Amino acid sequence: MKSFETTIKPLLKYGDGVAKETGKKFKEFGCTKVLAGYDANLPESVVSTVLDSITAEGIELIPYSCPYADGQDTGVLEVRQLAIDHQVDGFLAMGGGSTMDIVKAATLLVDQPLPIDQYFVGWYNGPDLPRKAHLISIPTTSGTGAEATRSCIIASQTLGVKATLSSQAAKADFVYLDPQITKSLPPYVTATTGMDAIAHACEALCCTKSNLFTEMICGKSLELSWANLLTAYKEPDNLEARANMSMAAYLGLTGESYGNCGHSMAHAIGARFHVPHGHCCAWTAPVALYFTRKECDHEIRLIARCFGMDDRSVAADVANAMKKLVWEMNIATPAERGISREEFVSDATVEKVMLDPIWHFCPTEFNEDTARQLLGEVYDQKLY
Repeated sequence: MKSFETTIKPLLKYGDGVAKETGKKFKEFGCTKVLAGYDANLPESVVSTVLDSITAEGIELIPYSCPYADGQDTGVLEVRQLAIDHQVDGFLAMGGGSTMDIVKAATLLVDQPLPIDQYFVGWYNGPDLPRKAHLISIPTTSGTGAEATRSCIIASQTLGVKATLSSQAAKADFVYLDPQITKSLPPYVTATTGMDAIAHACEALCCTKSNLFTEMICGKSLELSWANLLTAYKEPDNLEARANMSMAAYLGLTGESYGNCGHSMAHAIGARFHVPHGHCCAWTAPVALYFTRKECDHEIRLIARCFGMDDRSVAADVANAMKKLVWEMNIATPAERGISREEFVSDATVEKVMLDPIWHFCPTEFNEDTARQLLGEVYDQKLY
């Protein structure tokens, strides 16, 4: 029997148009001044729908249009200072994972001394920082799951890596999952963030902390994402597919487990070559799944069933199905992104992989040699 502990939070409202209720929820929380952080590239119609609902309740609004696509610590410092200057009692985190993580991290650091780097964690054993102000999250992509997690993935300028700031207080008080918000996503972002959702659920199942709860939650996440991602990619106005992808992304990171070497490689590749995180996960997820095939036979057969495949399928069949989905959505290979194989599998990349804490939960022995081998497989993008 494998023991586990659940920490399910935040509260959630899911449905078409629910983001319009954001202002009322802040009012219920007793907020009078809200810092609203949102992606700078969001359509004005999406932003105004939510922000207008806040001002309609007589709440003072401090807007922050986030220009950073990779969760830079610069953004955290900017949001933190705005919060201090205006003495806000509420935060809105609206956007993809980078913007949500920037705002989440800032909520934890308002009352903490700098620098940020002292709060980054290794094996998720850093300080569990408190949050005093209320936080509402609204994801505008369907993949990162940042609205559901205790982790803030931050690109540290001084360390040159994507590091993790982690606290239970980073989980929002309330989340709105509104498929209307995601309809403006272009096909590329739909594809890559969707592959991030698939990677989260697969890695949560194929890690040392996988358990019965993980199988239930992440299994449903994979059913939804596998059945709906391609439809959302090809039919951007398909509201049902969008809604199912929103739920798949949320569930993928509420399975109460961690991940394996796939996300460590994705974080390293993203930090070194400035490739969007979901794009990196599209490369690494099939490789990581195949790598854990001996230790995770039961879990991979479960994944096969979630994909609608015969559960007698071997790991190669599942990994290859994932690769073919990536290719069908025209997600460029490392070579097509202009990255040389020599640089991709270099000591510099391996070093960043090993600095990332997530690989410690990989059930298959992982070290610098295996990291270099797997990076080669990720680069080559060949079927097994």
